[in-house]
Amino acid sequence: RIKVNVWIERSETTRALYDHKYALYTHLLKILSVFSPHLSAQIHDGEIKRGFLFSNLIFNTSDPKRSTKAHFYVVSARSDVMKGLLKGFTTVNRLNFDGFSLLVKDVSVQRMMVNDGRFTFLSPVILRYKDGSVMEEFDKEEFEELTTAGLLRVGKVLGVDGDVHVEFVGEPLKKKLYKIKNTYWRAFSATSSSQYVVVKGSERWWAVTSYFGIGDKVHMGFGMMGVKEG
Repeated sequence: RIKVNVWIERSETTRALYDHKYALYTHLLKILSVFSPHLSAQIHDGEIKRGFLFSNLIFNTSDPKRSTKAHFYVVSARSDVMKGLLKGFTTVNRLNFDGFSLLVKDVSVQRMMVNDGRFTFLSPVILRYKDGSVMEEFDKEEFEELTTAGLLRVGKVLGVDGDVHVEFVGEPLKKKLYKIKNTYWRAFSATSSSQYVVVKGSERWWAVTSYFGIGDKVHMGFGMMGVKEG
């Protein structure tokens, strides 16, 4: 995965520090288009599903309004997308948002080592039922059923066989609204590292979780998982 270290420059206190997912998605598409315009267009048009995932901005203090530094992660199962993003970032030194900017200070590649199928939350999760409605209140059993079913759907497309089951550990996830264009989506966020999931299945299922995420709207900055350590 790509780790991007950024310094924050703000002109005003802004909600965008907390709700920036669509803007960051747009930036990443532009960065990819510098060297791979065709790939960027395919991801934008939905021809490539889950072309990349990206995390929350992870701030250097608990209060984003007081933070001076942050970082975020980007991951893709496609080597051409990863190469395009890395090349694109060599031409970028600033990401501009509504009310603040991120000054790109460092970009590096990190290897993910999943040893036991435990994953933490790097971004919120949106879960939808078969009828398209969004989960309104967090429910552990329904979370496990919906995330397991989602992994199975992705695995079927990828040709990943065998059983898989997702088990949630910890206190209930916190509900929050996020804006994508002109629509608000209800998502569930972790508040501590003690909240995580265990993906019970083969290592191929761990790879599906790492590179394709869980839940819905993953291309918009939801459902990205990180390896739980310790």
